[in-house]
Amino acid sequence: MSQTFFAILTAIGEAKHQNAALLGQKVEYATMAVGDGNGEVPMPKRDQLRLVNELRSAPINTAEIDPANPSQIIIEQVIPETVGGWWIREAGIRDLDGDLIAVANIPPTYKPQMAEGSGRTQVIRIVLLLTDVSVVSLKIDPAVVLATRKYADDLFNRPSGVTAGRYGSKSKYPIIEVNARGAVTYAAEIETVSVWDQIPTENIGDIIFVKGLGEMWWVANQFFTGYRTKLCGLPYQTLDRVDRSYTIALDGGVFDRSLPKFKGLYGWIQENNLLVPAANYKDGEGFFCPAGGTFIKTPNQDNMFWRNKGTDADTANARVIGGKQADAYREHSHRLKGGTYQLTVGSTHASATWGSSAPLFGNTSPEGGSETRPINIALAPRLHV
Repeated sequence: MSQTFFAILTAIGEAKHQNAALLGQKVEYATMAVGDGNGEVPMPKRDQLRLVNELRSAPINTAEIDPANPSQIIIEQVIPETVGGWWIREAGIRDLDGDLIAVANIPPTYKPQMAEGSGRTQVIRIVLLLTDVSVVSLKIDPAVVLATRKYADDLFNRPSGVTAGRYGSKSKYPIIEVNARGAVTYAAEIETVSVWDQIPTENIGDIIFVKGLGEMWWVANQFFTGYRTKLCGLPYQTLDRVDRSYTIALDGGVFDRSLPKFKGLYGWIQENNLLVPAANYKDGEGFFCPAGGTFIKTPNQDNMFWRNKGTDADTANARVIGGKQADAYREHSHRLKGGTYQLTVGSTHASATWGSSAPLFGNTSPEGGSETRPINIALAPRLHV
C-alpha cells in the first residue's frame, strides 16, 4: 500500500542542506505555514516554491531529533484556539531566508475557532528524513511561540546531567550552578581547609589547618608520608627570645623526631640530604646529625652571617648549600715609601723612618678587634618545623 501522507524536502531545501553539510554551516528553520490545498489534499512536489493555498504562517515551536530514529527530525508548531475557521490539508517549512525548504500533506483536519462555539489548540507535526540532521538549526522568537503540554513535561523531566546526591561535608564545599529557570545545571565539591587540634594521621584532604602549626599539606614520598607545614624547612632570623609553636632554634640544640610536629621536618631533612654522621658535624654549618635515640641535633648558626650560594672566590668551586666558610680579608698590600711617617690609630701614635737606602716596604703593628665585621644586629636563627 502506497504512502498517502508524507513530507519531503523541496529542491531548494535539498540544495541548502547539502551546501550546509559541505561548508559546515546550518540551515535555520524559522516558520511553518499551513493551508487548505484549495479543498483537496495536494501531493508534495520537489519543485514547489509555495503552498497551494496558504492560510497561516507562524514561527516553529520545536525542532528536535527523533529519539526513535536519529536520522529523522521532528518539527512542530502550535496553533492557538483563537485561530482557525478553516481546514488544514498541507504544511510547509521556510528557513530564515523565507524559502520553502520542505512541504507535506496532512489528513484533512478542521481547525475551529472560539467564535464558532468550539475551539482547540492544534499541533501540526512534520517528520523529515535527513541524511545529516546536525546541519539543522531552529530559529525562533520565544516571545511568540507556544509550547505543547508534552514539550513542557519533557522539558521538566529531562535529565539535568547532575548526579543525584548530597554535596558538601566537613572538608568539602559544594559548588552549585543554577540556570534562569531555577534548575540545577552543575554540582560539584572542592576541598576546604578544615581546622584540627592535632595533626591527623590519615589523609582527610590535601590542605588542612592545625592549631599552633598553621597550614599543612599532605606529602607522600620515600622519606615521609603525612601532613607537614607549608613552610617546613624555611630558615629565617627573628627577634624572638624563645621558639614559637612552629619554629625551632638553630643553635645546636636537639629535637625528638618521633614527635608528630617534627616528623615532617625530619622527612624534609632527609629529602634535602642534610643529615650527616655525628663525627662530621661542625658548628656553623647547615647540617643536622643524630644525637642518640630519636633525637636530632640542629645546626648551630650562632655568630654566623648568612650568604647566598655561589662560587668560592678562592677555589672557584661551587659553594655547598649548608657549608661553612672561614672569615678572610681580600688580598691587598699597604705601600710605604722612604721618609718619616706618623701613623695614628685611636689615641695611639707611632712613627717610622726610612732613608733612601731603606726597604721600600715596612710593617705596621696589629690594630683592631678579634674579627672582621660590619655594623650589625644580633638576631635569633630559627627554622620552620
